[in-house]
Amino acid sequence: LSYSDALVRSGRWEDLARLLDHAGLPVSKIDEELMRTLCASTLNKPEAEVEGHLTAALTLAQRMHDPGSLVRVATIAEKVGRLESAIEATSAITSPSLRLRLENLARIYHWQARLGDVDGMMATAESILELQPGSKLYVDSLHYFKLLTGTGMESVLDDLRNAPASEEERSLPGRAIIRALAAFRCGNLAESGEWAASVDPAPLPAGQRAVLAGLLVKAGAAVDGVRIAEKIPEALLLPDERWFLQAAMR
Repeated sequence: LSYSDALVRSGRWEDLARLLDHAGLPVSKIDEELMRTLCASTLNKPEAEVEGHLTAALTLAQRMHDPGSLVRVATIAEKVGRLESAIEATSAITSPSLRLRLENLARIYHWQARLGDVDGMMATAESILELQPGSKLYVDSLHYFKLLTGTGMESVLDDLRNAPASEEERSLPGRAIIRALAAFRCGNLAESGEWAASVDPAPLPAGQRAVLAGLLVKAGAAVDGVRIAEKIPEALLLPDERWFLQAAMR
């Protein structure tokens, strides 16, 4: 095993592949399939070959219900760019530890964000909030995505009506965007524009800057909105965020 580790560390993937094919290694079938996954990916083998080895490892790990094996599968899946498999492996991990469950959900949320999976992110945020109610990061994320997509936004609008705006929210760009978006969804363009005008776009991620740009233009501040929109690469945006960017650029 130390020899195979040395091959990995030195990047001798062809030698490792030959070793796996002809000599075999004293490792579990899961770890053998993960090594084959790495070899196939690094040596630019067909996608089906990479996927086949990774799926075999994932299936075995799920069947065994072994957290350690599932973690290794998720790690390799992320390394070879198969985030859906990383999510599937991590979702199968069970633990009595609240801390570990939250850490795994946070990983899943991160991978879903990279995939642009808004529905998945909302579901994961809700799972996190069931375990850790009041987590502001995920409350804000859930509010933002519900208002952005219109999915379940009525509950968000009710929450915001029952929690009057504070000066703190005006100093937090992400919170102000939520207020501006909520006012827009209610058809109150004047209030939406007031909130949007208070936002410093610099610290916002590209998607929220796109939303801000669209809200400003919709509220009549076309010059400010277009100035922000012109600097945003559309490829970074979720479909609903892209709608606001296009609205700003019309």
